[in-house]
Amino acid sequence: MRKIKGLRKALKDYKEANRGGCFSPWYAFLMFDKADGSVWTDIFYDLGHNSYKLYYDDSIINLGASMNAEGLLVNADNVKRYLAAMVA
Repeated sequence: MRKIKGLRKALKDYKEANRGGCFSPWYAFLMFDKADGSVWTDIFYDLGHNSYKLYYDDSIINLGASMNAEGLLVNADNVKRYLAAMVA
């Protein structure tokens, strides 16, 4: 697997934006680009949590949502394991 770029900063931003839970207007999505191995956070401020970005590229996935759907907590170890399994 290629090196994961930006994981530490992305996780810090993700946790900071989502720390208020569902009642906070701040929230974030953890994103991953399969083509270049970069991880980043899309941060939004929206009372209804209805904002998002569309990426017209099949190599970009919402990593946080994918992990949550499988019941995994979003942390550095789980992200690395999840991405390693996804590539395998």
